[in-house]
Amino acid sequence: MNKILKRKYYALEIELISPLKVSNGQEIHSDSDVMRNGNGVLFIPGSSLAGAFRDYLGFSKDKECIMGYADGEKGYMSSVFISDLYFDNKGQNMPKVSLRDGVSLDDGKIVSNKFDMEIIETGAKGIIFLNIIIWENDSKSNMEQSLYNIFQGIQNGDIRFGSNKTRGFGRMKINNIFHAGFDKDSLYEWIGFMPHRTNLENNIYKIETYDDWLKNNNINKVETKYLKMSIPLKLSGGISIRRYSAMPGEADFEHITYTDAEGEKIPVIPGSSWNGAIRADVKEILGELGIQGEGRDDILENWFGYTDSKMKDKTAQSSKVVIAESTIEHSRMLPVFRNKINRFDASTKDGALYSELAYFGGDTCLEFLLYKDQEKQYLAIAGMLLLVIEDIKKGYVAVGGQTAVGRGIFEAGEDVKVKYSEEINEEDCSKELYNLIERYK
Repeated sequence: MNKILKRKYYALEIELISPLKVSNGQEIHSDSDVMRNGNGVLFIPGSSLAGAFRDYLGFSKDKECIMGYADGEKGYMSSVFISDLYFDNKGQNMPKVSLRDGVSLDDGKIVSNKFDMEIIETGAKGIIFLNIIIWENDSKSNMEQSLYNIFQGIQNGDIRFGSNKTRGFGRMKINNIFHAGFDKDSLYEWIGFMPHRTNLENNIYKIETYDDWLKNNNINKVETKYLKMSIPLKLSGGISIRRYSAMPGEADFEHITYTDAEGEKIPVIPGSSWNGAIRADVKEILGELGIQGEGRDDILENWFGYTDSKMKDKTAQSSKVVIAESTIEHSRMLPVFRNKINRFDASTKDGALYSELAYFGGDTCLEFLLYKDQEKQYLAIAGMLLLVIEDIKKGYVAVGGQTAVGRGIFEAGEDVKVKYSEEINEEDCSKELYNLIERYK
């Protein structure tokens, strides 16, 4: 008989460091609403968390792992029980839900589709409860290391949740780890233990910050699956990425923001906006390098992903380039007024003004995560992004709307260099890019 040797409990106190979108499939408040329970409390289902964890560990449902498996008549139950993640819904920690608007653009940058969606804003906090059961015949060290790898995957951004994950959504950080363990000699303590108690500090959990937990428990660090590139930039003028859902009495046009814990509106640049401008520049650079037609489309889809591709034998592929959402600091919000235009005959409307809330100046950071594939194609992508960054620094790449009047232009000093999460030789990146281009010519 396979006996239980030990039970370990973890409560991960998490905080969103980017927006989150987990859809419930309904369209009451938007074209795509976030997940709520019957009482209106925001949450992420435990099944979604488990799916993200299994995918990170690299195991399909028919492969043995800590998450269990099923292969025909073979299989066993998961050794890890994962709760739903409920976000705090009281006081200052009340999560904020906003509407985000999106558009689909064709190759001529003409809007082909418009939609809106609910998101949970950056800064929301919640708890993930995990219960790990260690059986007599289990490999305790392998099970716990898999769990520790998951914790590190959350912290370094390898594990992201919900949709739009490659465009800056779904990142979390672990602030504190509450943990407790029980074996056959602590049976009565286990009986009195309340793992889902709201006031965790008054329970028998041991409390550690994530950094202290990593240091105090002799955890083997896991290598991240992504190369991180980041470049600080300055907004040279204004920026206008429209929030379409302005309420009556508000400005006709307001740049997209999120509200921080102090109630201040912070301007942001969505990863999807960066992606549209960067992908367009990559396409232009490939054309200048002599790659046209299907070859260029193949590179773009391979790097930036695709869905419902018209190309033969393709269905969908996730982007190898994750573009983070950028916040703009030290920026000034200025109201702008001008005459309203009649869109039918291009004449001005008598006595009518068009109002806009735009942001001018400020500092931001453009951040990429490149998936480190075994073929090291990510080095070629890094080589291309270095060219794109040079275009951005020179003002050749504009982001958002009203670019024809100077909006969305960034710059960086000549001494500003790209930062990497690990040691990278930029010449090697350029060589990999050159070799790739030669194969397509």
